[in-house]
Amino acid sequence: MRTADVLKANRMLKDEVFLTIHKNDEIKQNHISCRQSTKPCTIPESDEIEWWVRYRPAAVSFNNENTTNPIRISLGFSSPVKGRVTVEAHGLPTKTYVLFPSSEYFERVYLPHKDVYAAINRELEIKIAIDVCGKAGFVPEIRRDFHAYTKIPSDFVVQCGENQIKVHNDVLSKISPFFEAMLRHNFVEKSCNKLEINDFDFKTIETAMNIIYGRPCGKLFVEMVLEILYFADKYHIADIFDQLEKQLPQSISTANFYAVLRYADHFGKTNLFSRCAEFYEQNHTRNFKNITLLPIELIIKMWKSAFYIETVFDILPHAYHIKLCISVDLTELPEMTTLDDFFNTVPYAWEYPQENLKMTCVKFWRENKDNIRESPKYQKLSKTIQHSLILLGRCFKMQTRFHRYEKVPTDFTIQCGDNQIKVHKEVLSEISPVLEAMLHHNFVETTSNKLEISDFDFKTVETAMNICYGRPWCDHRSILFFELVLDVLYFADKYQITDILTQLEEMPTHNLFPTNFCSVLRCADHNKQRLRCLADFVKTIPYAWRNNKDNLIKPIYR
Repeated sequence: MRTADVLKANRMLKDEVFLTIHKNDEIKQNHISCRQSTKPCTIPESDEIEWWVRYRPAAVSFNNENTTNPIRISLGFSSPVKGRVTVEAHGLPTKTYVLFPSSEYFERVYLPHKDVYAAINRELEIKIAIDVCGKAGFVPEIRRDFHAYTKIPSDFVVQCGENQIKVHNDVLSKISPFFEAMLRHNFVEKSCNKLEINDFDFKTIETAMNIIYGRPCGKLFVEMVLEILYFADKYHIADIFDQLEKQLPQSISTANFYAVLRYADHFGKTNLFSRCAEFYEQNHTRNFKNITLLPIELIIKMWKSAFYIETVFDILPHAYHIKLCISVDLTELPEMTTLDDFFNTVPYAWEYPQENLKMTCVKFWRENKDNIRESPKYQKLSKTIQHSLILLGRCFKMQTRFHRYEKVPTDFTIQCGDNQIKVHKEVLSEISPVLEAMLHHNFVETTSNKLEISDFDFKTVETAMNICYGRPWCDHRSILFFELVLDVLYFADKYQITDILTQLEEMPTHNLFPTNFCSVLRCADHNKQRLRCLADFVKTIPYAWRNNKDNLIKPIYR
């Protein structure tokens, strides 16, 4: 395992370096040797904290009139520390400096040049010692409770796979009510003096027993410590391993984050869970690619703690960032009230389409589109999303006069290929004079209660009926959606369904692009107002005509 995975504790760390300075014979008068720097070195037992020292002689030490200029010593650290530094040399007073507040760089005046110069025979060794607070590998407190048992022959065996750990009945009974009950009643373990454990590995159990007996246990890695804590929970071993759990908050790293988070959530360790959330908030720009392997509920719970999330709209940007699809229940969806809610939601709603989420965005767009368009964030949305908002916004207002039929049994079928749509004769009669005539005269559809449509696809007919009944019908893909709108308009024109024409007829000319220009022109051929819009569009973007004029040779109708 990597160093980052070692269980750590905050404690005082010590180290020292030596600098040797000389009287510089090569430079006239009383100059002391030039600047020096030590190479970066790691503080022993630390969490890879490096430090170095720089010595700076007095700026004008060669001038006898300025021999009071001070010599300076500075220290640098690879991460912020606090503590103290002590500087001592033969014949000079010992100086101690407090490294506070926590920082990465310190510079201090040492002594006047003339004092240091006077202490040098030919050279002078200066010792710089540090005592700083930092993270180091945790060493468990040596327990004395059962230390005496190390000299008593064991009378019980813990079997783990092919390995055995020899222990004592008395010790097991004292550390755990589970073991005590097992050893005092008629369990098989009591008669054979052996307990087989198969759900923890040998190293975990061996390390746990070493801590219980007060034996050295070497480096403790976070994932092993978690296994020991799970082991202690299963066998009701209280208190003994509390010292391990207390070190987890300062031992969290990207390597063990998921394991610690699961542990904190499983056992309801709120302080540890909060520390995990804080770690994620401080480091979430790093690589957390495996976070999607966690349960969605746990991810959201952690985000709520890390980012002070109030509504589902605050969750969605984080889900979008890690490509996590969340099912958003309509009952959990609050009212969208701010531009931040809108811009947090839109990219996610289009990447992971969910009808209720998208239509919430569309509703807010319809009510606030002027403010939305003025926001710089709107310009950063993809053109696909911008176009879809315009299209969906125009079709958001649905008919409601036929909602009552949703609870009435259907009495008519529209057959489209292999698919059927169940509808009501009364609705068809009200929306279309063509369909009304068909149903009230001696047509085959009147007697069979079925209409077969072969010149439009099922999606077109289904969409048209959904619009008439006031049901959701929008598609999130703007290009396919646009073609669908045109097909529905052809269908509505053929059957003279004015409800559909009223809702959709202006949509194509308000959403013109070079890619759909010819399709709209063919659909709009009989409408002078729409033709004027198309003419203005051609003047604005002439290449729309040049690039597409060959397509206009195609028939006007299907």
